[in-house]
Amino acid sequence: MRTNDNPAILAPTPDIILQELRFENYLPAGQELEDIKKGVHSALTKMIEEPTNYRGHIEKAKQFLKVLWRKYDCKNIVEVFEAFIKIEPVLIDMERDEGVGFRYRDHSVHTFHVFIFGLRIISKLIDRVGDKQVAKLLKVKPERIHKFIPSSRDYDYKERLFYLWSLMSTFHDIAVPLEHLDIIRNGLNKFSEQFDLDIEGPYLQRDLLVAGIDSYFALLSRIFQGKVSLDNEGVCYKQDKENLYVKNILAGEFVSNDHGVLGGYMMYKTIEKTFLWGTSPKHTFNDMNLFNSYARYVLSQDIARAALAISLHNLKRIPQSEGPLFLPLRFDEYPLAFILILSDGIQEYLRWEGSSKQGGTKFSSFPALELEINSSRLKLEVVYYLGPELIQEEFFVGQAQSLARMVGDSIPETLVDAASVLCSVLSKGLTKQILLDGNFTLMLTVMQDGQELLMRKVG
Repeated sequence: MRTNDNPAILAPTPDIILQELRFENYLPAGQELEDIKKGVHSALTKMIEEPTNYRGHIEKAKQFLKVLWRKYDCKNIVEVFEAFIKIEPVLIDMERDEGVGFRYRDHSVHTFHVFIFGLRIISKLIDRVGDKQVAKLLKVKPERIHKFIPSSRDYDYKERLFYLWSLMSTFHDIAVPLEHLDIIRNGLNKFSEQFDLDIEGPYLQRDLLVAGIDSYFALLSRIFQGKVSLDNEGVCYKQDKENLYVKNILAGEFVSNDHGVLGGYMMYKTIEKTFLWGTSPKHTFNDMNLFNSYARYVLSQDIARAALAISLHNLKRIPQSEGPLFLPLRFDEYPLAFILILSDGIQEYLRWEGSSKQGGTKFSSFPALELEINSSRLKLEVVYYLGPELIQEEFFVGQAQSLARMVGDSIPETLVDAASVLCSVLSKGLTKQILLDGNFTLMLTVMQDGQELLMRKVG
């Protein structure tokens, strides 16, 4: 953290962030590692040097996701992301009317930011307490599946952790367009009503989605009930007991088009299809027993754990304790889901919204992260940086004023008040999802020109 001798933390450069990520800790040396590092550095550089180049950010994020998932031999996943990136600008344009109290926020570049933010936290954890403690904290063990699937190479705990985080972070918002079908229709009708016409639909046809859905939600509920704890061999998650409450909550949110629950299922089925139909050159199963082993020891284990985290990330505790009753999540029980929710909720930097597509973003640089660990208690400080230019100050205050109107807060007029509104909104949102207490403390700081505008404890 900051000290009296070093009161300011500088916004991190691409080189500093790449050093923090420590990809070499997770992946074997070779061309794949170098390609991933190069892709990340190129994206970071574009975003920092050209913070208003929205299309450039999209292209760099897309290039990185291609490199990442080609490493895992999942060409069809790359195609999923390309389709997602093509549809998202339509949503941004259709939801730019802040008069209705809402504006669409970018999710394609956001996916890259969530991946980076969470991996920075994980890497800092490893640096602070070492491998043994982090493996215990994050509930990850070395793989032991080669004996069941000879074409698979057993990952050590860090490579397995990297794969889990890649699944969770890059897929977490993949179903956002499906959640917004009603708004797409409303946007189209703004045009058609000029001619006294009404457009019905689009609708999500669920016939192709429901096969096996009951057993899928039962699987996720069992992993939840076991608190994502692995057996002694590190092969299977404890799945002894089904949690009917969790199962029914997830099934209900699925029907309601919650993008997290839909996205978790879409990710699970995409991975299943990749290996069921043999589209992975590295893992072709010419024996159905090999696929059965894959389904039992991979699909129903790490893939299901990632699907559970994605399914949970958008759920919020309704006021007056109406549920879901399992929220807020505890870090010591569901650590990677916790980090996913935190990384998702905290990204107010370099994030494009309906009102800012042609302008700026609240913060035009990456935040600094400072992590302290005392025994098993974690304290994370996230430091946002506001540029000194008058146009950025005015934009920041304007964005905070829009936020205040949407949540019913007092309208801010000064930079400090605007920072207070932003931190308040972030705090209220996160505390509906994750437990921020003495075991995991979160501090939000807003700085400008080396001066602290605001520091606030969340929770």
